[in-house]
Amino acid sequence: MELRIDPTAVKRCRSLASAVAAPVAAFIAGHSTVAVERSVLRLLGIDGVGHDEIPLPNAILDGLAPERRGRGIALPFGRALAETGLRPQEVADALAGGTWTLDAFDAVPEAAARGALAPFVERGLERVRAGRARREERLARHPQTQAPLLYVIVASGNIYEDRS
Repeated sequence: MELRIDPTAVKRCRSLASAVAAPVAAFIAGHSTVAVERSVLRLLGIDGVGHDEIPLPNAILDGLAPERRGRGIALPFGRALAETGLRPQEVADALAGGTWTLDAFDAVPEAAARGALAPFVERGLERVRAGRARREERLARHPQTQAPLLYVIVASGNIYEDRS
C-alpha cells in the first residue's frame, strides 16, 4: 500500500514538530523526575522503609527541596557518602530517621561525591546486567513462538515496525 502524501507537507510538519519538541527536550534534559531519582537511589542499593512505613527512596527525596530534586539526587547523596564514609543503606537510614539532611553536606567537593558513588553505581549496574543476562537466558530456554505485541517505534520522524 502506498500513501500519497505531499513531501513538502511532510517536511513542513516535521519542521513544526521539531520546533515544538526542541524546547521540551531541552527542559527535560535539565530536570529530572521523582521516579527517576527513586530509581537512582535503588540503583545505589537503597531498600526498605523508614519508621513511618514510607519507602526509604521516597523519604530521602521528600527531604530534598523540589528545586534541588530536579537537579538530581546522586551528587547530594554522594556528598553524604563521601563525608560520612558510610554505605548507602546506612546513609539512607540516617537521612530518613532525621539524623541529617542532605543540605548538611553541600560543602563536600563534587569530585569526592563522584568518587564515593562510583563503586556503588558499578555494583548497581552489575545487578542490572546480571538480571538482563538471566532474562535473556530464560528467553533462550523458553522462546516465544510469536511476539505478544506489534511494536511501532517512532524515531526521527520515521515509523518502523519491529515484529521481534
